[in-house]
Amino acid sequence: MRAESIVVWKRDLMASTPQAVQSRRATAIGVAAILLWSGIVGLIRVTTQHFGATLGPSLIYTLAAALLWLTRRPKSLRGFSARYLLLGVGMFVIYEVALAMAVGLSDDAHQTIEVSIVNYLWPTLTVALAAVVNRRSGVRASSSSLECCWRRSGWWARSAVRPA
Repeated sequence: MRAESIVVWKRDLMASTPQAVQSRRATAIGVAAILLWSGIVGLIRVTTQHFGATLGPSLIYTLAAALLWLTRRPKSLRGFSARYLLLGVGMFVIYEVALAMAVGLSDDAHQTIEVSIVNYLWPTLTVALAAVVNRRSGVRASSSSLECCWRRSGWWARSAVRPA
């Protein structure tokens, strides 16, 4: 029975149906997005060391915009509302400029790592803040589980370091 389930699993894994191909493509794109996002702080740090805190990120985003324009050819923006475009683009630009300036103006690698940690934690902190602000029953349960995990991780950290 076990050998049969392994054969079925391998057959399903090797299937080349359009849905399987699409699923693998989406997974590859997701992994690439994570890798690119995790490398942005290092890329900004290297370019700001060579070109300065403002020119380095400008070069990165200009090159990225040119490559995007060449490969994807954006659709017409007329389908979006002006308010959506102004708010969305404005918030994105403010975030990227703040990140680039924080990394570019950091004094050493230690400060760059601190900026990187804040950059990686802000989505989690946004969800946690939404849980605290909304005060809904389902959200309250998730915030209490987040608090439980936080306290447990502190307990494990304290128990791992024992005075000699």
